[in-house]
Amino acid sequence: MPNHMTELAQGLLLVGPGIMGREYARVLQALKLPFKVIGRSEATCREFTEITGIHAESKGLESLSGKTLAQFSKAIVATNTEHMAAHAIFLMQGGIRNILLEKPGGLNQQEIREVHKTATLTNSRVALAYNRRFYASVLELHKNIIDDGGLKSIFFDFTEWPSTVESLSYPPEVKQNWIFRNSSHVIDLAFHIAGKPVEFSAYSGGHLEWHPKSIFTGAGITDKNIFFSYHANWESAGRWRLEIHTKKNKWILSPLEKLHYIPVGSTQIAQRAIADEYDHQFKPGLYRMISAWVEGNTAGFSHIDEQVLLSDIIYNKILDS
Repeated sequence: MPNHMTELAQGLLLVGPGIMGREYARVLQALKLPFKVIGRSEATCREFTEITGIHAESKGLESLSGKTLAQFSKAIVATNTEHMAAHAIFLMQGGIRNILLEKPGGLNQQEIREVHKTATLTNSRVALAYNRRFYASVLELHKNIIDDGGLKSIFFDFTEWPSTVESLSYPPEVKQNWIFRNSSHVIDLAFHIAGKPVEFSAYSGGHLEWHPKSIFTGAGITDKNIFFSYHANWESAGRWRLEIHTKKNKWILSPLEKLHYIPVGSTQIAQRAIADEYDHQFKPGLYRMISAWVEGNTAGFSHIDEQVLLSDIIYNKILDS
């Protein structure tokens, strides 16, 4: 790893030593980047240290003084959904101006707006960690869209499995915001590829004990003049899926880590070879995402101002239709 990467990462704080924090630590270690870790649960911090070999301080982020925070220029917030917004705000108020915040950035859209407000007041840069934007399959897809002469239309499916969600030990308020908390992973990716909607008709219905809606359909046109449509039925079968149409091919991401295609004039599905060694070695997308963020190359990220906008024009539209 070039020396300048290590220099750029000096003063890096990782907040949250849980499962996702351990995934970040694995990449940071592989990149040979120095970092400090803080959490609040002694058991979680102890487990983090046992697995990674790196000490995790368990006194809690709020215990850090302004003088201590001044040692850090960057922070990764990998805490639980119900705490991530408050932690990001605390860090910005403590003087840290460059933050990589786990998606979706808060428990709900009001918390996202509070993060954005603080980022604006403190002149901080907050990038959202939508790692699927950095999958090898997605990066290869972008290249092939260009080679094919451009994108024409896109379809996506963000079906969730209730049996899986119900078994998770998340607070009810997290599950009630599951579109934002989890489905946004694929929704964000679809509009990252196709652009933001300028015309949008959406419909939703159904009901689950833990979520106000269960069936979602919609269609529209983006600011890139791309036609889009989606369908998700949480009461039926399905999985996350994107279908990207060009004049030469239908490209398919399902699972999202793999890139398949059907050439025009054919019905045969083929798989495109991709350079995905990092996505096998680490949590998919994380290695490239962290490398880009540390380098300051954040053009491919969703930032907190965009997340506020997408909340208004996409997530509210999908859920409240």
